Amino acid sequence: MKFGPRFACIALLAASSAQSRPLYAEEAEQDAVHACARAYEQAQEQRHAGALVSARDELSRCEQNDCPAFIRTDCARWLVEVVAEQPTLLLVAKRGPAELSEVRVSIGDRVLVERLSGQAIDLDPGSYDLRFETAGSAPVLRHVLVQSGQKNQRVDVTFEPLTEAAPPSRSEGSAPSGSSASSAGPRAVEIDAGSSRVLPWTLLAVGAAGLVTGVGLDVWARTDEQHLADSCSPNCSDAQLRPVRNKYFIGDLSAGVGLASISLATYLFLTSSPHGPSARAPLPLSVAVGENSLFAGYRGQF
Repeated sequence: MKFGPRFACIALLAASSAQSRPLYAEEAEQDAVHACARAYEQAQEQRHAGALVSARDELSRCEQNDCPAFIRTDCARWLVEVVAEQPTLLLVAKRGPAELSEVRVSIGDRVLVERLSGQAIDLDPGSYDLRFETAGSAPVLRHVLVQSGQKNQRVDVTFEPLTEAAPPSRSEGSAPSGSSASSAGPRAVEIDAGSSRVLPWTLLAVGAAGLVTGVGLDVWARTDEQHLADSCSPNCSDAQLRPVRNKYFIGDLSAGVGLASISLATYLFLTSSPHGPSARAPLPLSVAVGENSLFAGYRGQF
């Protein structure tokens, strides 16, 4: 980058002073001139790159009295121009109607401010994603476009208070969190006679469906068994026999569930009263459901 003939004169000024001053004075003056020259050069480069904050710091250095006169003149003039070009942000954060000050604002890994003071903040021109953080609320992201010369650009954010999720309600006797019927083994279920008025009719319908399903599967299995007896018996393979066995098993299970449901429905119809004390009493029947099994037990006095 070229800066004109003035920049070349800095070294000549340092060399000419070496002939008439003591050694320590010469070295101090040369260091000051070199610092001024470095600030003079870097200020122009950074201003050209849009880094106005850094350019302003360098211009503040090269306008000092220990710099050559023409450097001080240029730096002072450029400093006025850079200050005019420097954009500023005014950050405001609220939660409800209250304005917050304990707010941390960052851009990526760079912390812009640790708290909001109401004063304008210098920022180089460009596009930024500001992250606002405060205790008791989730962070808020705000995208802003900062333009050269724009002063006190207001950025407002609103924090929402964190809401704690209520723990899921769990009725007495329910399985603890993380457990399941398949992993915890058979689980007993007590049936309440007064839990629903439609319970007897529901059980009756389930029982009828179970009986119909069981009888149907049993007939189907007997038909397939007779077909195998005519075609491959006694040398039928296990793959041929397995479907027949499964149908028998599922049919028997369905019929068993159907009979249990019908029995329970009959018990409810005969002994339960919507207004009597027995409506609230647990039924003398417990059902345990396992991964591959179903158990029913009846408790009573005879």
